[in-house]
Amino acid sequence: MDTFPLRTPEGWDYVVYTFGCYDRSNLEMKQLLVNKVLASLTNRGWTLEEELALWDHFLPERYQAIIKSPVPTKRQQGVLEGALHIDVVVMHFSVRVESVFDGLAGSSPKYIYRPRLLLSAIEEVTLEDISSIKYLDGNLQNLMRLCFRSHDNALPEFKDPLNNFIREFKQEMEKLQLDPTIRLCGKM
Repeated sequence: MDTFPLRTPEGWDYVVYTFGCYDRSNLEMKQLLVNKVLASLTNRGWTLEEELALWDHFLPERYQAIIKSPVPTKRQQGVLEGALHIDVVVMHFSVRVESVFDGLAGSSPKYIYRPRLLLSAIEEVTLEDISSIKYLDGNLQNLMRLCFRSHDNALPEFKDPLNNFIREFKQEMEKLQLDPTIRLCGKM
């Protein structure tokens, strides 16, 4: 994805179709999601618009545990599939949104424009997840704290989108039907 010159859905579909299914362990889609789609690509020269387009092309608006590529591969004549674990989504949002709050240069702000994925992932969290997945509770707590923290250090162009993210996050968290213990974890 980084070296292909066409950063559009057509270009990404071409890459998946032409080069997909090279990995016999079937980790390609998971690696694509974690290392490209969810990762910050700003330091690789991607624009916010390109990052959001990549996100929208590969990720649904609502969390799904298994993600499928939009097109089949030439080698397999089938789509790539990859697991996207809740803790990975929560961790990416926790770390990256905090970076935007802190005004860190080179940190992608794309996460503050796509809160629905995070909220729908949190909705799937169970008590078993909290007790068994390392750092999940800490990342959830960090996200909750961010909603009450000053974001004076954020770059000026991201202050309004951050306000929108915080507002939507707080409103939707109040509506979610979460187990009370999970709510306590996040202290909402």
